Amino acid sequence: MAEERVKDSLSEKHSVDSGSYVSSSVSLKSNWSKNHPPTLTGKEPSSAKSVEYELPEPRHRTHRRHKSFTDNLVWIFQNLENKIDRFLKNELKKFKKILQEENRQDFVKNFNDNRCRITEAALDLTLFFLRDMKQDEVADTLQGELFFINQLKCSMKKKYQSVFEGIAQQGDSTLLNKIYTDLYITQGASEQVNTEHEIRQIEAASRRHQSLEKKIECKHLFEAAEQDEQIRTVLTKGVAGIGKSVSVQKFVLDWAEGKENQDISFIFPLPFREMNLKEKERQSLKDLITQFFPKTKGLNLTRSTRFKVLFILDGFL
Repeated sequence: MAEERVKDSLSEKHSVDSGSYVSSSVSLKSNWSKNHPPTLTGKEPSSAKSVEYELPEPRHRTHRRHKSFTDNLVWIFQNLENKIDRFLKNELKKFKKILQEENRQDFVKNFNDNRCRITEAALDLTLFFLRDMKQDEVADTLQGELFFINQLKCSMKKKYQSVFEGIAQQGDSTLLNKIYTDLYITQGASEQVNTEHEIRQIEAASRRHQSLEKKIECKHLFEAAEQDEQIRTVLTKGVAGIGKSVSVQKFVLDWAEGKENQDISFIFPLPFREMNLKEKERQSLKDLITQFFPKTKGLNLTRSTRFKVLFILDGFL
C-alpha cells in the first residue's frame, strides 16, 4: 500500500510537470477571483499592470511601416527619377527655344509668370552645368533673359509707375498712365533750342503749310523711316518744364510693362542731377549701372552681343 501511494503521488507530480500545470494555474486564478472580489478603490490589479508594460504594439506597427517603406525604395526612386527627368527635359526645351529666339518673348513671359522655386532651381542647375562646360556666353545670355531683364523691369515699373504732383516726394502720388498726355515732339527740329513757349511753337507750326518737321510719338523715337536705317542716338530738346523727363518716364514704364520697345533688352535711365553729385568720383560705366540699379549686380554685358541696351541721359551736364 505504501508503494502504491508513492506511485500515485509521483504520477500526480508527473502529470502536473508534464502539462496540467497551465490548466491548474488558470483554475487557481479563477478561484482567486472568486474568493477575492474586486475592490472599488480604482486601482488595477498587478496582473493588468504587467500586461500594460509587456505589450509594445506601437513599436511593432512602426517597424512594419518602416519595413514596407524600405522595401519600396527601389520603386519610389525609379518613379522619382522619371518625374525629375521629364521636368528637366521640359524646362531645357524652353531654355533652348529662348536662346534660339523662337517666340522668345512668349517663353520669357511664361517663365516669369509661372516663376517658382522649382523653375528657378532648374535655371540654377542649367547655369551651373553650362559654366562647368565653359559655355559662359550661353549661360550669361540665358541668365540675362530670364533673370536680370525681369529684375530690372520689375524695379523700373515700381519706380516709374507713379508721379508726384506738387513738390517732388511731398505731393500726392498719382499713377502716370492715368494722367499722362502725349508730348508734341517733332523730328528734324532746328539745331538751336527754341526758347519760345510750346503753345507758340504749336501755333507757329500749324500756320506753316509746308513744314520740314514731322510729328513723332515718344514710343517711336527709335523707329527709322527706312528699314535699312538704324537710329542709335536721339537728342530731345525743349524748354524747361515742357515734360521731357515725364516723357522719358513714360517711355521706360511702357517698356517695363511689356507694352512697347520689347526689342530692347535693358534700359538704364541715368539722371544727370544725381550723377553730377559724383563728378569727383572716378567710376566706370559698369560701376554706375550697379550703383543706380543694384538688381543688375552680376550682369555681364560685355560677353554677349545679343542684348540691345539703351542708356538714357536725362538732364543737363
